[in-house]
Amino acid sequence: MCRRFALYSDPFTLGKHFKADVPPELRPRYNIAPPQDIPIVRMEDERRRISDSLGIDAALGEGYENWL
Repeated sequence: MCRRFALYSDPFTLGKHFKADVPPELRPRYNIAPPQDIPIVRMEDERRRISDSLGIDAALGEGYENWL
């Protein structure tokens, strides 16, 4: 059984807390599975931005899903 988690904060609160730009499509989600994209805060062009992807090829993580 996989563990799931939730993102309860609204986009305005996240943007204010991290002093970051927030994409308009960001919404709270209450049943996030491990393989789903989740928001992260990253630097882009000297600004913080909340994004839903690391921009990393998923194939790099193959074989590591059962390490815990």
